Amino acid sequence: MNADPTSLLIDADAWICLRMLGWVGRMVDCPQIALIMSERIFLRELNDLRGELDTLQSAGVLRVARVIRKTKAASQFKAFTRAGADKGEAESIAWASVDADVDVIFVSNDTRARTLAGKQKVATTHVFGLPVWGASRGDWSRAEVEAQVARWEDEGTGFCRPSDFTTLEESSPRSERQVADLI
Repeated sequence: MNADPTSLLIDADAWICLRMLGWVGRMVDCPQIALIMSERIFLRELNDLRGELDTLQSAGVLRVARVIRKTKAASQFKAFTRAGADKGEAESIAWASVDADVDVIFVSNDTRARTLAGKQKVATTHVFGLPVWGASRGDWSRAEVEAQVARWEDEGTGFCRPSDFTTLEESSPRSERQVADLI
């Protein structure tokens, strides 16, 4: 598998945030990034966006990861949901830890889901880590990242703001160190 993963496994909440922040379009425009989401998220959790997701899937931009019944990944999914994980996140982590044929970065706003994924040796990040990762790879400029997350500087407009985000200056180096662990 690649030393620098270019496949992003995105959970439902993170997808909504990235969409609202305008980053889905940026990811779609970057051909070296593959977008993946679990079947449960695709079919159920983001059902309201189905037309948009179908278009991305048909264009080959979005891959839907499926966990097959009576497999090791299905057993993992059941164990993760019994442990309290959201079903979409549990399916994503089970697929990534057992069935994935590529290295992925699991993008989630849920700290508990990222912790669970990390225990399964799946690379993780939150919404802010994704554009930092893209900038570190040269996919986006630092100015683009700064423009998108500047709204988080004012806590009153912190839609999708990660809980550990303080200011861009303080949070960027911390996220850059976390991103360095991904590549």
